[in-house]
Amino acid sequence: MRQGTTFDEILHDMDANFLYELICVAHYLQLKSLIDLTHEAMVKKIENLSSIKELYHMLHRPENVSEVVLFVIGAYFIHYFF
Repeated sequence: MRQGTTFDEILHDMDANFLYELICVAHYLQLKSLIDLTHEAMVKKIENLSSIKELYHMLHRPENVSEVVLFVIGAYFIHYFF
C-alpha cells in the first residue's frame, strides 16, 4: 500500500469478488460504516456493466445464483436512496 492511500481508494482498487465477500462479512457483523463504504465501492464497480452476465463473471459466481441479483438491487437502492 502506498503512503497516503485512503480506505476508499483501497476499496476501489480491491478485486470485486473480495469486495463482495467483505460486504457479506460487514453485514454479518452489522458494521454500518463498513457496509456503507463497501456498498459505495461496489456500486462504482458495477455501474458501467451492461449485463447481468458481466456481473456474475466479475464476481466469479455461477449465473444461476440469485443472491448476486438481490445484492445488486440492494446496493443500488442503498446508494441512491439513502
